[in-house]
Amino acid sequence: MPFSPEQTEHLAEGGLLPPLGQGLVRLYSNRFCPFAHRARLVLAAKEVPFHIVNINLKRKPQWYFSKNPLGTTPCFESDGKIVTDSAIICEFLNDAHTNNPLWPQDPYQKALDKMVLEYFASKVSPAFFKSSYYPVKGEEDKWFGEYLTHLAVIEDKLQERGTPFFGGSKPGMLDYLIWPWFERQVVYGNKLSFDKFPTLSAFRAAMKQDLQYSKLLWPMTCTSNSSIITSMVSMIMTSNEIRCYRSSQKCSVSAHRTCPVQVDHT
Repeated sequence: MPFSPEQTEHLAEGGLLPPLGQGLVRLYSNRFCPFAHRARLVLAAKEVPFHIVNINLKRKPQWYFSKNPLGTTPCFESDGKIVTDSAIICEFLNDAHTNNPLWPQDPYQKALDKMVLEYFASKVSPAFFKSSYYPVKGEEDKWFGEYLTHLAVIEDKLQERGTPFFGGSKPGMLDYLIWPWFERQVVYGNKLSFDKFPTLSAFRAAMKQDLQYSKLLWPMTCTSNSSIITSMVSMIMTSNEIRCYRSSQKCSVSAHRTCPVQVDHT
């Protein structure tokens, strides 16, 4: 079954493992996890039909640990073969499906892309989480400043390329691996201005027009509260509803698929 944004139920403790037919591809995912988002993007770019099973990361079903002992998402499964870790899954998919190669063919250019990815993973991502989803009390401004500093490095790296994407005229692996954090920048609201990041601003606009990304594009606001909530929000996920405590709104899962503040707290 191909991925559908309607497949939103997160299986929790007591939830049964759905059967997986021979030859089918499954991704154990979570709607709010940026790492799982990476795998969904690459699967779409590779045009691989897949079935998705969302995992409640706060109340994980016990059987999930037999798939991934770490209990994290994403986890890829096909014909009894299991691959975990978002970067490893994406690398595997690129090697296993030769259509639309996502890494540069030139070894040096590929190395450059991986160097940017390492900087993003070790600098940009931690500063993002510490200044937004998992704020360090009293240090939010410090980490936001760190985030802007590291984001400026990514701005310069893309500007040096002179192309809309790191992959050139179309998104490549590096673009898909860093994009989930850009989509989640809405948590900053007006605090984050892209006036100082014109290249990344153009990158954001171009990514939203990408055909592969658009397959995964969900509404960016929830119908019961259209204002963007700019800080971390605590939530309880059940099979039927998500409650945003900061906004005191209760939304059905179908209406509130990707309110920008929805993140997994692990």
